[in-house]
Amino acid sequence: FTEIKKKFGKLDLLVNNAGIAECESIDRATSKSFKRTMQVNLWAPILCTQKALPLMKSGNIVFISSICATNPTSDAIT
Repeated sequence: FTEIKKKFGKLDLLVNNAGIAECESIDRATSKSFKRTMQVNLWAPILCTQKALPLMKSGNIVFISSICATNPTSDAIT
């Protein structure tokens, strides 16, 4: 964001498009894998958005999620 500010002075668009899926059933999930998933899928977009906002007088922020948010795979259930 420092480089964006130096080169352009502002930001018009932020696309939060990062995500991981630890394909483990709930009975085999570890706190480490859950923490990693939450850091990448939840905290990273929040932190990027916080860094972007001071550079945005107007513009758009897009959050992209996986289809797994509404249609979990059988791997996540079994």
